[in-house]
Amino acid sequence: MDDMLRSYNASGSLRYPDNTSMGCDVTITQDHDGQLGLQYAGLRPGRAPHARLIGHVVPIRFEGQTTDGRPVSLAGAFRPLDRHWNASDGTREAFEVIGTKGSPVTLEVGAQLGHSEGEWRFGLTNLLFESPVGTIYPDGSADRGVMALQLGSAAVRLEQCGHYAQAERDLARRRKIRVTAEICIPAAIGSHQAQEIATDVCALLSIAHGTLINWLYCDRISTKTAVPDHSFHRDGTTRPYSGALPLIGPTVEGDLPAFLQATFVPFADKRDEWRLRAFSSAYADIRTTGFLEARCLQAGCLIDFITGKEAAIAGDSSVIDKEEYEGQIGRLCPALQRMLMLAFPTLELRTANEMAQRARYWHYRSFMEKIVRTAQRLGVVVRKDQTKPVVSTRNELAHRMQFQDEATSFEELAGTLALLDQLVMGLLQYRGPYVNALTFDRVDPATSSVSSAPGLSTPP
Repeated sequence: MDDMLRSYNASGSLRYPDNTSMGCDVTITQDHDGQLGLQYAGLRPGRAPHARLIGHVVPIRFEGQTTDGRPVSLAGAFRPLDRHWNASDGTREAFEVIGTKGSPVTLEVGAQLGHSEGEWRFGLTNLLFESPVGTIYPDGSADRGVMALQLGSAAVRLEQCGHYAQAERDLARRRKIRVTAEICIPAAIGSHQAQEIATDVCALLSIAHGTLINWLYCDRISTKTAVPDHSFHRDGTTRPYSGALPLIGPTVEGDLPAFLQATFVPFADKRDEWRLRAFSSAYADIRTTGFLEARCLQAGCLIDFITGKEAAIAGDSSVIDKEEYEGQIGRLCPALQRMLMLAFPTLELRTANEMAQRARYWHYRSFMEKIVRTAQRLGVVVRKDQTKPVVSTRNELAHRMQFQDEATSFEELAGTLALLDQLVMGLLQYRGPYVNALTFDRVDPATSSVSSAPGLSTPP
């Protein structure tokens, strides 16, 4: 399969920072990794090279119409890739169009409609899922693999794309990115809310599959077989597929919808306060390829984030009342300094003061204690023999950048992931089946059953 996802041929004007413009024919593309690009040919071959080509002035926007008459606009930071001029072709130039801070790249094709008929379709990268056999409709159209979901008050569905089988084969080779599915949301739900739903679902899918899943385009479809009335494209962050360490078994038909439907509302409720969208990206990163040390250290940081945040919300960060303790620091530190000087007569005053100042943090709970108490509040059962090795591994990595034993490095990573998974499921109020990162078994808490997870094998 080609890396190109979509392309549009159009005629119009490139607009420049000095408010000038140049007419041209263009081809606008988007690849499966989200990258947007534009190639243009000047409309006046035989003329001298355009001054902008010589001066390396780059456009900031394109506006025009596609060959089938739909309006199209592309805005962002145009970064030159290739440029040339000759007498027969005129000016030709190619750009990649990227987003910058405060100036995201956007591509819009077609006209936005005001009515509420039809649906929004968001193209998702790297999503693989099992589904019932496709449905054939009387008009000859078909739904391919479909997963119907009730996400809070919104009834949506995931639908495999027409090239799903080839995309699945491409992803099996790893280091690939493919748009494999669409999430379909009723158009009666406004555009902004639909984007919020799609983005939250992508975050939850990233957690479930252990690989980053994002949406790249949104089509507004009026009827089931119609060409999109309006398409919005963005350069969403993507990563190559890596589904070796999923939390939810991708080949068990009922597990993924159960996870999404159980966690969608808790996720949305906690999303902003807990920065769960950023968290989901970090969570997916540690389950992909890379140095085990860095991935395990990042997993330890996520455990630290969950336990610290939850403890702060619960008012349980301190062993004793924080304000009361801090109110006594002015007496405690000088007293400790004097005691240190008496115990170690050769100690310099500056060193004794530095040591005494550490008492400012004595009231905070230890990492181990925060894990245990957070797990209790989240309704998660963690054992001491599970927690202690994780804390030790995290400390070794944080201070020495090495595992406790290099011979068991993957087991230490898997143990850290298993504890993190328990806390994440507790945070999202999920009590359904999951894949144990230590054993790669599918665990169903409802029946206390443990079985081999289909299609998965323990990584080396």
